[in-house]
Amino acid sequence: MVLFIEIACLRGKDNELVIKELAFVKVDSNGKSNVIRSFIFHLPYWYCNLSEETKRTNRWCTENLHNLRWSDGSIPYSHLQRILTDFVLRHSEGVVYTKGSEKSILLRRLLLCQEKTNKIQICDLDQIFCPKLNSDYFCSVNEKEKILLNTSCGFNHKGKECALNKALKNNIWFRNAYCKQK
Repeated sequence: MVLFIEIACLRGKDNELVIKELAFVKVDSNGKSNVIRSFIFHLPYWYCNLSEETKRTNRWCTENLHNLRWSDGSIPYSHLQRILTDFVLRHSEGVVYTKGSEKSILLRRLLLCQEKTNKIQICDLDQIFCPKLNSDYFCSVNEKEKILLNTSCGFNHKGKECALNKALKNNIWFRNAYCKQK
């Protein structure tokens, strides 16, 4: 069993990624969920601190990707590091999977700054040819897994991407396709 982490982000005042949704999925080979959890974080600082260009970028991300606005979320942003560290230490078994180089770099940076988690390996699923999340692969999974594919975090993404759903899809592909190739 491995831990999958997905994030949905906006851009911050220095064009850095600001995590709005952080999702964890750890599902065993029988498809039984061990950990399925998602957090939506409140703003780290006021919207007025963002440049007009960043606000435009964030509007596009909200409208076209995940429907998360800068002001959404109830968990204080200051809790992000502790939540990430605690989950990784408790559930990762030394390896964490995510999809995309920018997310991999961000997670590596966040985990490396903690002494307890600086030995955790972050694996980018793009490096092992995980398909895009809207690919035909996910149309052909079994009925039990189709139920998982419809799982979302409870936030109204209005048909847009949910980090929790993305982590579940990555987990299903990893168990069904990647692990069987090896």
